[in-house]
Amino acid sequence: MAESKPEVPDIHPVLAEHVRTSDPPPSYAEVMGQFVTSVTETKEEELPALSYIDIMPRLVDAGDMNNKIAPKFEKFSDIMRGANLWLRNNPGLRVWKCETVERKVDLGPVVHLDTTVHHESSYGANYYVFGVRLWLTKRLDPADPVQELALLNVPPPIKEIPVAMATKGFGLMGMGMGMSMGMGMGMMPVMVGFGRRGRTRVYAQGVFTTYENLSKAVESYNEGTQEDPLPGSILNVETTSVKFGDSFSGKEADPDVTSWSETGKSSGSFCTRRFTKILRIFYVKGPPKLEKLSMLSFLPRVTKQPEWNRSPQFEPFDAVLTRSQQWLQTQSGIRVVSIETSHAKFTHGFGQPVSIEDESTDDFVTSLKEQHLVRFLRVFYVTAPEMTSYQATVLTSRLFVPAGLGGRRFETMAQTLARVNAWLGIVGQRMFSVETVPFLLSVANTVTTDRSDFKHCPTVGNYWLTCVRLYFPQPFQEPPADLLPPAPKPGSNSSSSCVIV
Repeated sequence: MAESKPEVPDIHPVLAEHVRTSDPPPSYAEVMGQFVTSVTETKEEELPALSYIDIMPRLVDAGDMNNKIAPKFEKFSDIMRGANLWLRNNPGLRVWKCETVERKVDLGPVVHLDTTVHHESSYGANYYVFGVRLWLTKRLDPADPVQELALLNVPPPIKEIPVAMATKGFGLMGMGMGMSMGMGMGMMPVMVGFGRRGRTRVYAQGVFTTYENLSKAVESYNEGTQEDPLPGSILNVETTSVKFGDSFSGKEADPDVTSWSETGKSSGSFCTRRFTKILRIFYVKGPPKLEKLSMLSFLPRVTKQPEWNRSPQFEPFDAVLTRSQQWLQTQSGIRVVSIETSHAKFTHGFGQPVSIEDESTDDFVTSLKEQHLVRFLRVFYVTAPEMTSYQATVLTSRLFVPAGLGGRRFETMAQTLARVNAWLGIVGQRMFSVETVPFLLSVANTVTTDRSDFKHCPTVGNYWLTCVRLYFPQPFQEPPADLLPPAPKPGSNSSSSCVIV
């Protein structure tokens, strides 16, 4: 469908009046780059209840992956140009939610667009690219203007932590360790002195640059929009990770980056990955609505305290959803813009309370340490005086897991969504929100969806499966299985769109 779209001349860069160019405006294919969509018809009567399009950034430099030179892609904000072009060419649709999606880049470079399985390798070089997913519904009122989307990246404020370090060593070895760590952590030059028995003692003083928590990022956004209001209305908000290949690089996180790479963990070596969370605000351009943003997290409660030989146990995820439902029913004068499932590390010690780091924005994951994680719900909402009350809202949820085809093979995102739409067609339930949620695959190629806690071991390769979670404002009745289309059986074919970039 995309290849047959006409050229749109109004998307080329604006030039100064005295500058002339004979270059034609970029074509539809050039602006859109690589994308995949579940939309096969644009006639209103053919549109399903829920559709999507994934748009990836255009390739800028192919690099040389055989020699571990990473490919480079355009900025994340540049993707929105293609999103708006596609919306203008599909006026029967409106964007409901936006999400950041991550894809592996294979040799070629090749990006598999429609896959639901993501492999996280512990060895070798890995290359990743970020794109945007637009969740689409029917445009109910033809008189409404076509949406024009934009985004605002909000990194948390920078925080500097004073560091004083002393290392001991013999001769240049001790000095080398001090200089390596000090320079990597943004410290001041080291001072060398000679200790007793001829040993070298190396001192370093300086700061370690990290970031404030997510609440500070929300505060930063609200303070900034008081002086410079957002030119439109918030569509939805998400937290996403900007990733570093080198954890002690000393550079700040770039919120507009679309690709990253890592060398993995070679045999016997140590690897640390750095993940810095930011707020990504998608909005519809228009008159400023002066909406104040707020955030609230619902964490799983501990049902059994940790013991010396056992980790704590947590309530199931459904209990977390129930508490968010109870909170929502007491709210008025707000508009919920996002419900997202997130996960965070938790720590505990024998006789010590469990601490969940749900607002942490700067995380270091080593290749030698197992992570203990919990899933929780985070709700973003804005002030909306026109919204009287959510008292009648009974928040419910339904998770759709891609069907397995044998081994590590699963149906595509488009095939999963076809089953989602068949389910919606029978249930006839109005949707409240939507998101995609990654689950860690077990050795048996299954996912555990009811537990709140799980373990992630970076010392081995991991596979993640992307599932679709729908939220509803009222309870629903699960339809009989014989009314639904059968899921693909193991061994059946599943085509996954890939693009050689």
